[in-house]
Amino acid sequence: MEIDKETLEMHNKKMIELIKQSPEYKKREQIRILYENLMNKIEPLKEKNIDEYKRKKELYTKQYLTAEKIFLNKIMERNERCWPKIEEEVYIKRR
Repeated sequence: MEIDKETLEMHNKKMIELIKQSPEYKKREQIRILYENLMNKIEPLKEKNIDEYKRKKELYTKQYLTAEKIFLNKIMERNERCWPKIEEEVYIKRR
């Protein structure tokens, strides 16, 4: 099945709207802010105890990336559910 440009553009706009409205998006922003705060908090350790700094940095980064992966998986699930609806909308608009 080939996807035309109009359908793809409409799908992308719809997905962006849905993503920004989702509770996961708000949680993602909160997690990003938390991660940045944690990284700033451990910055003084870099000079005092580099091993502890590296350990914490690795732990916080793994946690953040895991949260990002979960968020992206939810987006993909929503994306798969939305395709048929958007294709139908485009088909109706073309008539």
